[in-house]
Amino acid sequence: MARIEVAPLELPDAEELAVKLIEGEGLVSGDKAGAAAVIATEADCFPFYIHHIVRALRVKGLAAEPQTISDVVAAQLIDPNDPWELLHYRERIPIYYGADARAVIAILDELAATRASASINELLSMLKAGSDFDDRERLLRLLSLMERDHYLLRHGDGTFGFRFPLIRRWWKINRGL
Repeated sequence: MARIEVAPLELPDAEELAVKLIEGEGLVSGDKAGAAAVIATEADCFPFYIHHIVRALRVKGLAAEPQTISDVVAAQLIDPNDPWELLHYRERIPIYYGADARAVIAILDELAATRASASINELLSMLKAGSDFDDRERLLRLLSLMERDHYLLRHGDGTFGFRFPLIRRWWKINRGL
């Protein structure tokens, strides 16, 4: 079976979904298109998160306005009930990465807390400074796996950063960075 990546929606499609959900839920909005743009951006164009944002607005009786949308997202990122199932991004690491889980967590912590992106050499230096990790080839394999698992994105200059800003925001909050 061929591997097919299920990517987030393109921005115009994410905005269209948000507009239709705003209308479908009968939410008040002074600018539906503007609100939809904020929702799509805050949700990194993921339909799952778009639905959750609009649902939260409806449940809380809030208007679809930029500030209320941002407030809803901020609240969801710290909700102890984890309605967006974000904890999965942390809990799956030991299962998928085994003995390399500590290195993966250290890489994600570094990229969430101190820099938007880092080179392979910078990540290797960071790992060497904080542990006995000293294997460039192993790091290259880990970074490749983290890319395929949608944690990271390799930029055109060869540096790595979080693939999705929403997940980076959550990781930073969840890890207290």
